[in-house]
Amino acid sequence: MPSEAEIGELLSKASEYVETYKQTFATAKGSLEKASQPGFYDRASAMCAQASQVISAIKKNGSTAVALVSLIAVLDDMSLNAARASASTMLLAVGEDKQAMQDFQNLAQAEKNCYDSSELLLHATIRYISVEETALRVLLDQQKK
Repeated sequence: MPSEAEIGELLSKASEYVETYKQTFATAKGSLEKASQPGFYDRASAMCAQASQVISAIKKNGSTAVALVSLIAVLDDMSLNAARASASTMLLAVGEDKQAMQDFQNLAQAEKNCYDSSELLLHATIRYISVEETALRVLLDQQKK
């Protein structure tokens, strides 16, 4: 079972990445507004708020498998949004828009950060769920006897 300290470290890193993600999208807003598909910035803002809310709830109430999986889902959605946004800015950058090239690189890094954080949380969550399931099986087996 992952310790609360380990979960706390992962949450701190996720929180840091969420803040960086939010700043990256704010910086890239000009390029994103030129993209052929609108809405990347608005989705990023909404997902950052959602991730921050889940992180705060876990810190306040302690970790549960449901809360950790919820955070992983939000981080995965953030990663996908950043991937699509970086692809859109790459198309602008190919047209030699220097700001778009920098925004593309920053958005690609934001995507990687969310993916990495999600991956680390996923491994801890799987261990968490495994311990809970084992404990539940033991209790159910004891009740049958």
